[in-house]
Amino acid sequence: MNYRSVIDVHTAIAFFAFTAFWIAALTKKGSAIHRMVGKCFFVLVVVILLSVIPMMVIALHNKNYKQLILLGYLSLLVITASYVALQAIRKKKSITSYHNWVFISLASALSLYGLSIFTIGLMSVSFLTIVFSSVGIALGASMWVSLLRKVQCPGWHLRQHLNGHAVIFAATHGSFLRLVMRDLFGFADNPELNTICQTSMIVLALLLRIWIGKMYFKHKKKSSDVKIQGEILAHP
Repeated sequence: MNYRSVIDVHTAIAFFAFTAFWIAALTKKGSAIHRMVGKCFFVLVVVILLSVIPMMVIALHNKNYKQLILLGYLSLLVITASYVALQAIRKKKSITSYHNWVFISLASALSLYGLSIFTIGLMSVSFLTIVFSSVGIALGASMWVSLLRKVQCPGWHLRQHLNGHAVIFAATHGSFLRLVMRDLFGFADNPELNTICQTSMIVLALLLRIWIGKMYFKHKKKSSDVKIQGEILAHP
């Protein structure tokens, strides 16, 4: 099994997923196009995850256990983020249904796996591994906060949806930036380039999550205030 050919297939599928991500992001939320492209995106994510299996087999065959562990962690991270992003919208009318055994299992597995990767990063003094682990720990923590919170905030499903997509954004765009820097601009593909690309996209995903959350919920609050004022004027 040729590792290079597996990477090429993985990259090609990721390009289509990257395109679908931005089409969905730039279309009106809740529109038919947004929903259709969003479903296509998640199908592509599943195919990408399937393409990781041969990479894990090759890593196991070569006794590259560190790579095997990291690939397993990244797969779990993307699976969990995709589940959160998709199910939060599907089950927005019932948070009890959202907080099912799958949700609890993924939150537990991701939190424990993230802490394990964080320990490996500290032991190997790997900055990128520590950064990767923090993403999983943060997503797992947000899931546990949602689970344990007695009173849910209005729009909880949108917050969870954005959390999932922020992680997916970091995962897809980090690899894409690395390929652009390597293939289009001729940068040497080395650990330093990988660290810069992945870390910069993780930071960007965090900033976008904060900005979009503030802008969207600020708009929702204004719309709610206008509606209340209208009802007061109509029924003084």
